[in-house]
Amino acid sequence: AAAGNVLGRLRHAAQDLPGAAAAYTAALEALPPPGEEGVDEATSAQRAALFRNLGSVYHSQGSEQMAFASYQQALAIAAPERAAAAAAESSPAEPLLLREAALTYFKLGLLYESLARGKFEEAAGHAVQCFEFFLEKTGSTDTDVLTRLGNLQIKTLQLEQAVATYQKALAADPQLAPVWANLATAQMKLGLKEDAIHSLERASALDGALRAPRHLLAALRGDEGTAPITRADPAYVAELFDFYSEFYEDHLRKKLLYTAPRILRQELRDMYNATFQALPEEERAFYNNDVLQQLNKSLTILDFGCGPALSGAWFLDYSRTLDGVDLSPRMVEKARGKNIYRDVFCADGPDFLNGQCDAGAYDLIVAADVFGYIGDLAETFQGAARALAPGGHLAFTAERATRPAAGGFRLEENARFAYTPAYLEALAADHGLVVAVKREAALTVERNEPVPGYLYVLRRPAAAAAPEEAEEEGATAGGGE
Repeated sequence: AAAGNVLGRLRHAAQDLPGAAAAYTAALEALPPPGEEGVDEATSAQRAALFRNLGSVYHSQGSEQMAFASYQQALAIAAPERAAAAAAESSPAEPLLLREAALTYFKLGLLYESLARGKFEEAAGHAVQCFEFFLEKTGSTDTDVLTRLGNLQIKTLQLEQAVATYQKALAADPQLAPVWANLATAQMKLGLKEDAIHSLERASALDGALRAPRHLLAALRGDEGTAPITRADPAYVAELFDFYSEFYEDHLRKKLLYTAPRILRQELRDMYNATFQALPEEERAFYNNDVLQQLNKSLTILDFGCGPALSGAWFLDYSRTLDGVDLSPRMVEKARGKNIYRDVFCADGPDFLNGQCDAGAYDLIVAADVFGYIGDLAETFQGAARALAPGGHLAFTAERATRPAAGGFRLEENARFAYTPAYLEALAADHGLVVAVKREAALTVERNEPVPGYLYVLRRPAAAAAPEEAEEEGATAGGGE
């Protein structure tokens, strides 16, 4: 059995997963059956270790159910209550059983952690309990386990616990720059501004290549200490949303009560309906006096900053073609997996609008809670004016600046950009876009408070040519003279 265990571990390390599973299974068969006379605690601990290792192989294969069953078998042998009973009898085997229980809970925590990245959000809470058991029973200060636990505690909104966990990891190794940055994230969510600034400064000092600390420090300090950031670093935004991609959708819907796509659709429907009702009666009758029948599959739409397709799904029935664009490769992968888009482009949004798509390509561009991760919107509005067809619309939400914003926008302490209506409307006018709809809106909920913002629909006048189209027309006319 011992030889089979070693062979299984060697094969697992060599990525021979079927061979590893066979070795562990053969080793289990070589052990005397449970309950047989003469089976001591050491043999029981050996059996538990084999089941634990077999579960690890199944996890590596992606067979979560088999992994879970194997870990349960290990825990049935090395359960904490059995270890406690052995301790009461002063059995020398007790540390073996307790060690196996702790190691199995660690492996089970890894399984739950991977499940929590998918559709099983509740698995995160189970992973937290497993890692906590492992740390408590072993007294370990393993910084990898502590960091994993802290990340899960943030995900499950156990913010005070996350701060304490990260601090334990940093007490063991104060040179961990990413952990300082993670600690700052938890502190920011708790409103511990000065503590967060200190943690971000430590992270930056340890690793100047980290992108998040510079952005977050600028958000927390405001105009103090650093030059104001007017445009978010695209690499930082891509990194941020790559990280959030696994649980972003559930987090927005369940924790932040995300409503932007729904209210954008409502305002657009009302706007299109007002135009529809102004049509001659016979034309309305052709569509049974129903604007939705007129809109059905009629528009070319761009979901700008599409993320995992939360907005796109709200406008699919309006679209003849629906495209998406997002900066985050993992978000693009998620969006493509929804199978609702003609294409999803992995690109910087303003760059895409200003040259990577055709001029006049879209009847509608939807940007739901995207501008907060851009900053200066001059290039975005310029690109929208180019990419919209005559009579097309740009529909977006934007957070309201809660502090003085000299340039019309600023980076808020929540690390997102917020805007003034004067800035947005002046920018629209500069690029030939007309305000069709404007209203205040609560976009999400943070710390149990609504996030104030605006909803706008801008129209490109039907008679105006997009800047690039006008240049092309002028070049053609000049060539004919």
